[in-house]
Amino acid sequence: MIGLFTDTPFFSDISEVIRLFADVRGIGRLEAETPSAQGLSIVHRLTESDGVIKSEAKVYDGAKETECCEYVSDAGTGALGRKRAAKRASKISVYRALARHFQTELPWGSLTGIRPTKLLRDSERSLGEDGARALFLNEFDVSEEKYRLAKEIISAQEGLFPSEDDLDLYIGIPFCVSRCAYCSFASETPDVFKGAQESYVQALLREIEGAKALFEGKNVRSVYVGGGTPTALPEKLLSEVLESAAALAGKAKEFTVEAGRPDTITEEKLNIIRSAGAGRISVNAQTLND
Repeated sequence: MIGLFTDTPFFSDISEVIRLFADVRGIGRLEAETPSAQGLSIVHRLTESDGVIKSEAKVYDGAKETECCEYVSDAGTGALGRKRAAKRASKISVYRALARHFQTELPWGSLTGIRPTKLLRDSERSLGEDGARALFLNEFDVSEEKYRLAKEIISAQEGLFPSEDDLDLYIGIPFCVSRCAYCSFASETPDVFKGAQESYVQALLREIEGAKALFEGKNVRSVYVGGGTPTALPEKLLSEVLESAAALAGKAKEFTVEAGRPDTITEEKLNIIRSAGAGRISVNAQTLND
């Protein structure tokens, strides 16, 4: 078991960084800065003063401190900007401390999640090409090879992005039958949600209905029902969600339902998906190793 203490609300985000180095599902939450007597512990603290953020991460093997990393950055502006800067600093300091502890560097550095190309594209818009490159290589510790790959991808994607009147809609179903070790999405398993599917779906349907006015005069290019695992829902709830999604899809070029876990796919659910008008399902590989 790996233990983590942080005085920030970023426990889950920091846990994803830890999982870059350790193949563990559960990471224990330490209630105090004292490390566990056995195993690996990470103690993280974040302070802000005079517009500057300082993030400090310490790695312990048992009671022995093995590495410490301090990362300092601008605190950002506005509530969203400050939160983004604080989370970024937290992840970078923990990543660098663990990289030193394990004596390894990872090709994507401190980045987690699935959209490094979007981050690079947005960074180029706000910082310029040179500023974005420096951010990836010097702050996120992304390798030159992976930076070039991301750069090639966003260059190939030019011209494919929506206009102001185009919409790509994502409908999230945050439930799975079990949680994969690599997953960084907001999703819960049966032992956690315990009957919340019904109430969530009803709230989702109300939200979709209330949002329809926002789509007037817009061109809905695609609708993607993802998760989590939408096909983890019971047939009745899946049908209700897809019926509501179909009303939004209209003449969309793409209507996709994610069926990431093959063990959740049944003939009845496939018929529900087809009847709703979806033209594509996405079945994800959980691992390429048997």
